[in-house]
Amino acid sequence: MSRDISAEPNEAMAPEELPEITVNENNVCICPYCTGTFRVNTPNPRNDKLSEGGDGLRCTKCGHTWKNRGGTPKKCPKCGSYRWNVEDTQFECQKCHHVWTSSTADGPQRCPSCRTYDWRIPPAVKEPVTFHQPHENTLRRWVCEKYDAGMGVLDIAQELKLPVLKVMNLVRTYREVEMPRF
Repeated sequence: MSRDISAEPNEAMAPEELPEITVNENNVCICPYCTGTFRVNTPNPRNDKLSEGGDGLRCTKCGHTWKNRGGTPKKCPKCGSYRWNVEDTQFECQKCHHVWTSSTADGPQRCPSCRTYDWRIPPAVKEPVTFHQPHENTLRRWVCEKYDAGMGVLDIAQELKLPVLKVMNLVRTYREVEMPRF
């Protein structure tokens, strides 16, 4: 004869008046008065096995524990999960940094948040955009060649149809003269 009782102490008696009751690993205890056996339902069972070791099994999805009756069952008897003995894995999208738990080992094809297919690939680091003016080197070369040939800043500006100030700044910068000749 076996009955289920709750694990809460009897409040009618003082705790020091209660006899010592021991509970074995299967949550079964023997009554010290009548020698009857009882199964104790505890909120946190002492038989907290995460896998098939020993004589008890535990579902990783719902936490249900049950006695192993030989072989590995296909699904949890309480929640019906077929992946009751496999831990869920967490994934993070490299694009939007959304974190989710997946029951599959390799994760979904698309990110559940941003719906991208390449959620495993981190975004490429882009180099800062710099504006290069390829004609600036050519212009500098022409101005410096004409200045080295003996032309003045006004003549170079008039020939190349450039502002005088621009020609003067190019000569000052690249020929390191304080005051270029006009």
